[in-house]
Amino acid sequence: MTITNLQAFKGLDPDLRAALLAQIRDLWTHGSTAIEGNTLTLGETKFVIEEPGSASPMAPMR
Repeated sequence: MTITNLQAFKGLDPDLRAALLAQIRDLWTHGSTAIEGNTLTLGETKFVIEEPGSASPMAPMR
């Protein structure tokens, strides 16, 4: 079973479902990378996920 097939998402408006899944993705990614020492904010994490090419190996980290 994948998260997109959860019973809780059945019957939801497709736009609401997509927004909830995006929030889960962003929070999950932010939390897991923070555990590893990443200092990006939630907003910065969301930007890196959604903007192709925005994460550069040469970009300075805080």
